[in-house]
Amino acid sequence: MLLKRLNTGDYEAVPGDLMRWVDAGGKRFKGLSTDARRKQSLWSKGEFVSINFVPAAPKPSVDSG
Repeated sequence: MLLKRLNTGDYEAVPGDLMRWVDAGGKRFKGLSTDARRKQSLWSKGEFVSINFVPAAPKPSVDSG
């Protein structure tokens, strides 16, 4: 779901989706939760790292006029 949101430009949903990845083997892991919170913080500041260059700007709206 996270990749789908990124590909469609739904950047506001990314922080919430990051917290979906904190369980392993049916248990919540503190290290995964800490990592997800750090990623949320970086995302909100625009300081994330991508393996490909992808601008972090929403897609321009299409003018119907």
